[in-house]
Amino acid sequence: MKEPVMKIPMKDEKVAKLVQGIYGVAFNPEFIYRKFASVKDIDDVKYLFRGAVKGIGHFTDFK
Repeated sequence: MKEPVMKIPMKDEKVAKLVQGIYGVAFNPEFIYRKFASVKDIDDVKYLFRGAVKGIGHFTDFK
């Protein structure tokens, strides 16, 4: 994310930090444990893998 898509009264850096914090929740060990504990079949594993790839992609948008 280079800049916000909407004009807001906050600095771009602050918006990027807030969004990065939201995506950072996905790396919380408790969140990861609950996701793995909820796996019931191979389709759940595929779904979680696709989500993890996309989440990592979003997280690296801010580098």
